[in-house]
Amino acid sequence: MAPRLGVASLLVVLSLTGCQASSEDGLTVGSVRSYVAMGDSFVSGPGILPHDPDGGACLRSDRDYPSLLAKELRVAEFTDVSCGGATTDHLIGPAQTASGLLPAQLDALSADTTLVTVGIGGNDGNFYEGLFNSCVFPAYRTDSGCTYFAETQSESILATTKTKVTRALQAIQEAAPRAKVVLVGYLRIVPDSGACESMTMGAEQIAEAASVTRDVDRMQRDAARDAGMTYISLRALSAGHDACAGDAAWVNGLTSTATDGIYLHPRSAGMRAAAAHLADRLTSR
Repeated sequence: MAPRLGVASLLVVLSLTGCQASSEDGLTVGSVRSYVAMGDSFVSGPGILPHDPDGGACLRSDRDYPSLLAKELRVAEFTDVSCGGATTDHLIGPAQTASGLLPAQLDALSADTTLVTVGIGGNDGNFYEGLFNSCVFPAYRTDSGCTYFAETQSESILATTKTKVTRALQAIQEAAPRAKVVLVGYLRIVPDSGACESMTMGAEQIAEAASVTRDVDRMQRDAARDAGMTYISLRALSAGHDACAGDAAWVNGLTSTATDGIYLHPRSAGMRAAAAHLADRLTSR
């Protein structure tokens, strides 16, 4: 099992046809002139090969859900600046990586941007790192530690994160005033209940982990509402496809293959499902 520093670095390193279905926002297949994707590793898809040759230290996949969505919507211009380990601070400010200083993701936006998708919040306050160390990784977790994180620490972290996500969304809208800005949620990591043999997690640990991931979904929904923007949750979509679902999993558990995502992160099947769901929602097919 990777040491805590390794976990932190990974987190610091989230088919349409040709018919012109339209949404209430006027989006149609082929109508999006400029699409910018922003966010963290659950967006960028580290470990899903092939990697974007321009992804650098972000380990961005050429088959993350924004890339697939851009093809389904047949956008004219697509820019993906999602990066493993991004926080809300990295949306609006530069990020230091092993390859040097990355510009703020916000810098990819302009007055001509038509669509922006953002997946962010899990790395703020080291939330997912705290969850994984307290409830998931066998080397660190304890029942008491998991309960303490879920029932004491997570609430304060998410309260602060909600404010930061709301402000980041507002900054994005200011930088791209004509764009439809969509906050996208996270794929499920654990089921709502029951033990998880593949991750050796007991029913109590699963219940606590599921509770806080529901809280993340609620936090993102509230942040989007406060910013006056759209939130598209992936929680209901990914029910039955968590890391404990075996061959049906859209997210890796404690192990992964060499080409299909890193551990505790999306697999290619999850990216395909997310892209199809977003295309359906955005065009109201």
